[in-house]
Amino acid sequence: MVKYLLAAEADKIQDLLFRSSHLREVAGGSQMLTEFCKTTARNLAQEHSGRWIISEGGGFRVLFDDSALALTFGDALAEAYRRNLGGTLTIATPEPLAEPVEQHFRAASNQAHQSLRQAKQHQARFIASEHIPYVAFCVSCGVGLSIVHTKISQQNVQGQYLCSSCKSKSAVWNEHKLKDFLGPFYAELERQHSYENIPVAEDVGKLDHRNYVAYLAADGNSMGCVFSQCATDSKLRDLSENLPKTIRASLAEPTRTLIELPEVREKMGDRVAVLPLIMGGDDLFALIPAPWALDFAYRFAQAYEENAKLLVKDITGASPPTISIAVVICKAKYPYYLAHQRGEELLKAAKRMVKRWAFENHQPLRSTIAFDVILGSRLAGEEPERGTYRSTLQPYWVRENVSNWGLSTSHLIAQRFELRKLPHKRLAQLRRHFDRLSSLVDQESAREEWAKQLEKLMRRILKVSDKDETIPKTLEALGGKALYRVSRPSDEENWYGHAFPDLISAWDYTYSLCRSRADYDEE
Repeated sequence: MVKYLLAAEADKIQDLLFRSSHLREVAGGSQMLTEFCKTTARNLAQEHSGRWIISEGGGFRVLFDDSALALTFGDALAEAYRRNLGGTLTIATPEPLAEPVEQHFRAASNQAHQSLRQAKQHQARFIASEHIPYVAFCVSCGVGLSIVHTKISQQNVQGQYLCSSCKSKSAVWNEHKLKDFLGPFYAELERQHSYENIPVAEDVGKLDHRNYVAYLAADGNSMGCVFSQCATDSKLRDLSENLPKTIRASLAEPTRTLIELPEVREKMGDRVAVLPLIMGGDDLFALIPAPWALDFAYRFAQAYEENAKLLVKDITGASPPTISIAVVICKAKYPYYLAHQRGEELLKAAKRMVKRWAFENHQPLRSTIAFDVILGSRLAGEEPERGTYRSTLQPYWVRENVSNWGLSTSHLIAQRFELRKLPHKRLAQLRRHFDRLSSLVDQESAREEWAKQLEKLMRRILKVSDKDETIPKTLEALGGKALYRVSRPSDEENWYGHAFPDLISAWDYTYSLCRSRADYDEE
């Protein structure tokens, strides 16, 4: 008897969640998506006599005895998704699967995945929007027609117009119904938490003296390849169910250390200073405190590698999973959507580099971290540096021993502590000198002249009688006095750079989670 495997996937989930302008509505949307996948989709599959396989993070796989029944379920699922979240689903053509299912599942699953990708690329349908002569648009998303005029928070005295989708997302937050989404994360922290007092960006910004926060965006490397190695539906189901648990456990690892810091407990009390906004599959977007942003990302990456290795140990042919991370540091009032867009750009650059490295060296993919500090209210997304000389070494690696391809993030964190005694005046002098890198002409003599001027500057800073070798050792660890020669094929061949300008740009955001801020007070 032939079975039919139906594959479906939500369209542009991040755009749907980020359509609103408030963080509370993003978290509310994530809760609604979690509830839909966990309850609504599974109940629909049962009503249509389907054998549920996975329904996590907006992806669905259901097995049916009849193709017509599978298509009927697909239409019902898409309509339920539209009514509940206001988004659309792509439904692939049911893929025939001969029995025994265990023997043919892997091939059918891969073909269903390909059919789903093709369906997404060749969507012919459209959605008609309402047209009314006199309307009010939603003030949160700006695109939906409002259905109600209400208060969205206690601070909103006059009330605002909201569309159906934003109203539902806001209600989830205001009515403290985030248990399904945030509850498993708090459970990983092994602590009780009240859903009535979840911190937002302005609260987390109080941990920084300039009211800056950080957004962490993460995406697993080549997880599609891991899923394609699942030979049975049970392995696919286990991987799909446990991947979100891996992300939560990895995020909880640095969070446990963070919330025990004296300065965090003083200002946040019992509240958790980390707010996940998206946790679906191997995707993560979270609000974190700015002062420890890079070390937090570094520890999260290490925890993910360890947890994900255990996750795929029983899947034949799967390489140890790694992850790409982007950290965007900005003002607490900076639009989170723009921060997320910048994070996506950094993630793409990091993924391109690690794929090139793996291809050139015939090695598995490695984890990387890229970051940007958005000063004031400037727009994100500046053009990356080009040319033979650059005042950066981004992106950074999580592990060591990546010869001629850059340095580990641990270098920045360690050298930040080593330079704690250096006066800010001296830091400014060094920064001005390193900022000249991008303006050097493409000649060996220019680099040699730049290095000589650095030596002169070092002598003025250190003085002849000063035996402190901290600065020379630090510059050597961050790229050398004669610059770090970067050899990344397809990246304009070879170029020279240094990590010191990156450290200076993130100076206030490279504190170590294993040290008290008092340890840095000598500065």
